[in-house]
Amino acid sequence: MDRRVILFRCNWFDVCDEIKGVKKDEYDFVSVNPDRFLKTNEPFVLADQASQVFYANDNSSKGWQVVRKTQPRDSYEIVEQMDDDIVELGSPSQKKRKRTTEVKYIFMN
Repeated sequence: MDRRVILFRCNWFDVCDEIKGVKKDEYDFVSVNPDRFLKTNEPFVLADQASQVFYANDNSSKGWQVVRKTQPRDSYEIVEQMDDDIVELGSPSQKKRKRTTEVKYIFMN
């Protein structure tokens, strides 16, 4: 059995300093100061803990960048409604419907 763990090596922006490191505008856009990094000894993140984002220049604050989350290319979120299951709660007269929803991520190459 071949098991693998995918890690990303990262430099973390200083999102703890809400004055010099990160800010949110009235439209809920988040901007970061790309010159300020966290001083941390945690350079790695697991792939399933990461989100793909891109950065655009913030026209309202010189030197800052707006963070925008994006859907990775060839990745599709598909929500499937599963069949209702009947769950018995002790006696045969006590039954409850249980609806399950399954979310699948499909990556196309």
